[in-house]
Amino acid sequence: MLLDAFWGNAQVVRRLLSLLWILGLVGTAPTAVPAQERGAVFHDSHPVFSPDGRTIAFDRSSDTSQSIMLVDSDGRHLRTLVANQFAQYISWSPDSGSFAYSGVGIWRIDLANPTPRLLTEQNPDIWQPAWSPDGTSIAYSQFERCFRCTGIWVMKADGTQRHEIVEQGRHPSWSPNGSLLAVTTSETGNLIVRLDGSLAARGFADYVSWSPRGTYLAYTGVGLHLRNIRTGRDRKLNRYLGEKPAWSPDGKVIAGGFRTRVAFLRVRDGKLLKVLPGSTTNPGAPSWSPQGRLAFVHSGSCGIDVSTENGTGIRRTTRSC
Repeated sequence: MLLDAFWGNAQVVRRLLSLLWILGLVGTAPTAVPAQERGAVFHDSHPVFSPDGRTIAFDRSSDTSQSIMLVDSDGRHLRTLVANQFAQYISWSPDSGSFAYSGVGIWRIDLANPTPRLLTEQNPDIWQPAWSPDGTSIAYSQFERCFRCTGIWVMKADGTQRHEIVEQGRHPSWSPNGSLLAVTTSETGNLIVRLDGSLAARGFADYVSWSPRGTYLAYTGVGLHLRNIRTGRDRKLNRYLGEKPAWSPDGKVIAGGFRTRVAFLRVRDGKLLKVLPGSTTNPGAPSWSPQGRLAFVHSGSCGIDVSTENGTGIRRTTRSC
């Protein structure tokens, strides 16, 4: 199964990162933007818009280094925030003043004082943080118990009061009102859970995304599906959009993976509106700003691009290779 294959590979990557940390090859100290190595090829990936739409956080890597970067939404003020740090997942606080990320464990960095703080133990099997809409809590995934057995945990935003709420699920995603968590699941797992751990809806999903008002959940599984949270009704929206859906802030469009390219899908009727030829979803999902701009990875991970909601007006914010 595709999801199982991915999950197995992800476990290998995280354990390798743990070894690198033990050997001292992965650090956490923030520095200024390093000079580009002569002849080095850099790749940008995993862009995430801040909730105020002013900043994009992303990863920049080469053969010898990987750093967490920031760039303004207009492509100006490119800077390194955390050097020599792996960060496959970045989740902003609602006030855009901080974000959590998974390196070897879950870390938090406040932009006003950019020194990373460890919120959990240094464990490569703790990852995928998701900051709650009210800013008080962070949900995350923790591998434990058995092969591919991953639970969903919740903690306060300062790392205290950590507790598991469900034993099966990955990649938690908060509903807009913060009362529910949608998760990536196996075929018999929990699709939506309440914060007390009780089941709200059962199903299978490789990726999930909430509608802006939380009425619907978009999820993938042999195409893209919509579930009405109030009625429980499901419908298949499109058979081709198969990964990493991201719902636009006005609720009219879903961006996601069409094979390996970023595509725009109209929610009303499931029509595929546009596929962006110079794009890729392999190193990160597309990310919306509240102003309706979409950040995504340029083909070959050679930079971060931004487009309008209809896929026009594409401009480069970074160029890395």
